[in-house]
Amino acid sequence: KGAEEPKPMELASIDAANLPSPSNPLLAIRLKELELELSRQQYQSQLLQVRAVELET
Repeated sequence: KGAEEPKPMELASIDAANLPSPSNPLLAIRLKELELELSRQQYQSQLLQVRAVELET
């Protein structure tokens, strides 16, 4: 196992549209679910940042 773990930011920068679609439909669905979860978490963190800024002012 010489491969390094990719950093989270590097993973996020990958455009999912450029990745080959999995041949297994269940995998494709799972991938979509993970993408949705990721974008939801990114939205939540942005919301928290906005709230933190509002609290500071």
